Amino acid sequence: MNRFLRYLADKNSAHRQTDRHTPMTTRPCGLRRAGKYVCFRRDRQDGRQGGGVAVYVSQSLPCTHITTYNSFDAESVWLLCRYSRMPRSLTHILIGAIFHPPDGDKNSVISHVFDCLDRCSHDHPNLGIILLGDFNQLPDSAIKAFPLRQVVTTPTRGKGLLDKIFTNMSDCSWLI
Repeated sequence: MNRFLRYLADKNSAHRQTDRHTPMTTRPCGLRRAGKYVCFRRDRQDGRQGGGVAVYVSQSLPCTHITTYNSFDAESVWLLCRYSRMPRSLTHILIGAIFHPPDGDKNSVISHVFDCLDRCSHDHPNLGIILLGDFNQLPDSAIKAFPLRQVVTTPTRGKGLLDKIFTNMSDCSWLI
């Protein structure tokens, strides 16, 4: 795992929360400031209690919440980031946080993820991608076909590898 992705995990510069048992109260799709972090969130829209997706980003990292990527079929938050100092090979970074319930429709979630990645890649051809979250039984092969590589290699819950980070960037140490 490279330094930036370790930084995301260890320092909570960008941290996603996907937990169907944690109630998220306040706005269904909103932005809140929590100390030195900005919370981008999206609660469940289907009437079930609890759950949703939230991403906490350091106030020093400018990001825009892409609400047009919201879908009723998938629990996700999409952020487009443009930093003042980026490698010439990148124009923006797309951060997608996904929660795929164990009993969720795999095809609709994969379709939603690909649609968001395609739309943003079309608008920003030199896009860096970080896709993270609780993927449960969602097959890696579908995500890796974009092509993205999976960087989490050790179990995240018991013996299961459920929480994953996918990226197309080989080195993100410049973000730290």
